[in-house]
Amino acid sequence: MVDVVRVMEALTVLFKADAERMRDGVRPWTFVANGLPFHEDLLVRTDAASVKPA
Repeated sequence: MVDVVRVMEALTVLFKADAERMRDGVRPWTFVANGLPFHEDLLVRTDAASVKPA
């Protein structure tokens, strides 16, 4: 079982809304995370059209 709280406390997270991309209609939302439990050089990133779950 994964300790979600421990994972979230260990992550470095960036959540960004880009006004220029929003104006252009191009996936303005960016989420980036790294840190434990990921491998030290692994970066998780996604750009999305919405912050709503799929």
